[in-house]
Amino acid sequence: MAKQMIPILILVGIIIGVVFFLNKPNVSEGFVSETPSTADDSDIQISMCPQGTTSIQNGKGDTDCCDGDIVDFKCKKNLVCTLSPEHDGIPSCVSYLKKYLRDKAIQQCPSKFPRYWENQKTNTSGCVAGKRLSDGTGPKDTPTFENSCKGSTTDDQGKRVYGSCYNAKYNESMVCPERPGLGSQRGYDGDRENKHRKYHWCRPVNDMRTTDLCYDDKTVKEWWNDVWPTWRTWFQNKDNAWAKAYFCSVYKQLRIDKTITDAQLKDIEVS
Repeated sequence: MAKQMIPILILVGIIIGVVFFLNKPNVSEGFVSETPSTADDSDIQISMCPQGTTSIQNGKGDTDCCDGDIVDFKCKKNLVCTLSPEHDGIPSCVSYLKKYLRDKAIQQCPSKFPRYWENQKTNTSGCVAGKRLSDGTGPKDTPTFENSCKGSTTDDQGKRVYGSCYNAKYNESMVCPERPGLGSQRGYDGDRENKHRKYHWCRPVNDMRTTDLCYDDKTVKEWWNDVWPTWRTWFQNKDNAWAKAYFCSVYKQLRIDKTITDAQLKDIEVS
């Protein structure tokens, strides 16, 4: 009997976690009109070479920045930017750094945290809603879950970190099932020790103007693979067919498209 209760407790635990998340205070996040490709970057202003580069002066008196070794007063790699007026196709260091951070933001940042920062000395990075330090090496304000996300070195690491930019960007881009004109809430949850991959959820608004609940198929399966390895066997039991409606793909067929009925849930494959 105890073993039979474990899956139910896991499902209930997810629901409680989502309800707790929804009851957190609402916080305005970022500038609605901005995206990583269009966010204001006037906060970036530098008068020294960017991190990872070294200053070198040429024969004309220009101070440039080299991203490699300097031997015999020559850069052995690339002159990436200049602290002098732009010359010989070398951009100013402000322009170079802004482009570097914007390109990284487009790759890694969600729209609600559109500005990327990176500190090579501490091997840390992230995205913020507000301003960064003028050299782009950190957030200007104290980072919180509501105003920033954390960078990660791999996707697998990003999946496991609560508050990661990977999870924030995934959550923003996932497709929630929605009824026409009614929309859906979204979020994600999981352990705060960052041992397991996180699961993402949707709360589609129903015809009664309240919200239902379903889980993103891909991430809830990954989470269950970590914490409940036998979940596939449990779902194969026809007595547990009701729980399949908590997968967003199944919820959409059952509650929105109405292409299947509750009686057909036992025939739906979710593994």
